[in-house]
Amino acid sequence: MIGAIDQSCRQVTVVGAGASGLFAAYYLDRAGYEVTLIEEHQRVGGLISTVATPFGLIEGAANSMIATPQLRELAEAIGARLLPLNEGSRSKYIYRDGRLRKFPLSFIELIKLLYHIVIKKPVSQPKDMEAWATTYLGQAGFDYLIDPMVTGIYGTAASNLSVSAAFPRLQVEPGKRGLSLFGGKKSNGSNARGTIVSVDGGLDVFFQRLGMHLEKRLGERFKLNTKFTHNDLSRDSNLVLCVPAHAAAKLMVDQEPSLSDALKRVEYTPMISVGVFASKQQLNTVPNGLGVLIPSKAGLETLGVLFSSSSFEGKTYSSEQVLLTVLIGGSRNPKLIEQSDRVIADIVLKDLERFFGLSGEPLHIEISRWPKAIPVYSSQLEEVWQLAGSSWCAKPGQVLFGNYTGQVSLRGMLNLASSIAE
Repeated sequence: MIGAIDQSCRQVTVVGAGASGLFAAYYLDRAGYEVTLIEEHQRVGGLISTVATPFGLIEGAANSMIATPQLRELAEAIGARLLPLNEGSRSKYIYRDGRLRKFPLSFIELIKLLYHIVIKKPVSQPKDMEAWATTYLGQAGFDYLIDPMVTGIYGTAASNLSVSAAFPRLQVEPGKRGLSLFGGKKSNGSNARGTIVSVDGGLDVFFQRLGMHLEKRLGERFKLNTKFTHNDLSRDSNLVLCVPAHAAAKLMVDQEPSLSDALKRVEYTPMISVGVFASKQQLNTVPNGLGVLIPSKAGLETLGVLFSSSSFEGKTYSSEQVLLTVLIGGSRNPKLIEQSDRVIADIVLKDLERFFGLSGEPLHIEISRWPKAIPVYSSQLEEVWQLAGSSWCAKPGQVLFGNYTGQVSLRGMLNLASSIAE
C-alpha cells in the first residue's frame, strides 16, 4: 500500500472492487468513514472466480487462503463458512527425476546447502532471487527449493525478482552468513500465521458475500457498472485506487504523467489455470496432499499441480472422482496463453500422465486464462513504489493499493487493509 488516508477527512472513494478494493472498503467503513465504492464491471471480486461444473467446483484463480485472525473475523461478519484442509492433506511435493518427493535434495546436496547457510560468508548482498539462492543455499538449493517455490508464488523466474521487493525478510547484511536469516527482517503485513482454508461453495462466494455486505452498508454509495476516469481524479475526499497498474496509469495520465508512464511499464506474468476432473480408475497414483511444484530443470510446461479434491471437501460431487488444478504459462512460456484450448489441454494431459499415470480422456477440463495475472516484483517495480511515494501518494488521502503495491497474496492484502484507517 502506497500512501495514507487523511484522517481529517471522513469521506473516502475506493475505486475497484477486486480483493484489495473490497478489503479496503470494508475496513474503512468499519472505522466510520463514509465510503463510496466504484467498480466499472457488474461483478465484484476481480480475478477471483469459481466455476460450477457437472462434476464439481473449480477455482479459476486463487485456490485457497490463509486463515489469519483477520480472515476468520471477516468471514464471520459476512457469513462465509471457511473449510479446513482435509486430514492428512498437508504434504507438499517437488517433482524430481520422475518422482514426487517431499524433500528433493540428496544427502550430499543437503551437506552443501548447510555449508552455504552456516559457513560461507558472501561479500555482497545478492539483488535477485536466483543470485540470493545460489549464494546462500547453493545450486541444488536453488534448483529444487527456491526455483519451484518462487515460480509457484509469482509465476516467474527467480532471476526476475528483487529480493528486497519479493522477499524482504530474506535480506542478509553484506558479510553475514546465511544463518543470520533465522533472525532476519520481517515482511510488512505478511508474517501473520494461519492455516490454509477454502470457502464453502468456492472462493468466489466469499467475495460475493463481502460485496453484498458492503452493498447493504453503503447503499447508493455502492456503485457497480460505473466508470471512473482521469477527470474524476481530482476530488476533496480521500481516494484509494485499487485497480491494476495499467488502469491506474490511465487515471494518472494528466495529473502525474511521469508516474503514469512508470505504471504503464509494470510487468505482469500471464498464467493459465486448468481444472481437470477424472475418475480415480484413470490414475495409476491418486495424489494425496496439497500439491506438487515443478522445477525449471524438469524442462516441462507445467509450473505446478494442486491436488484440489484431496485438499478440501466438496470440490468433487463424487468420492470416486478427483480434481487436479494445473498451473502453466508464467515466464516459463508466456506465449502459451495465446494457444488454443486443445493445445493447452494436450500439454496438461501429457504431464498428468507423466505425474500420475492419467489415461484416457478426463471427465471435464476447464481452462482459465489471465494475461495479466501476477505483478513481477522486480527492481523496476521498486522504482515505481519510490516514484509513487514521492509524487501522487505523497499527499495525504491519495493511496495506491493492489497486488502490485507490496503484497501479492490475499493474506498480505487483507492484513494491510485491516490497518488502512490507522
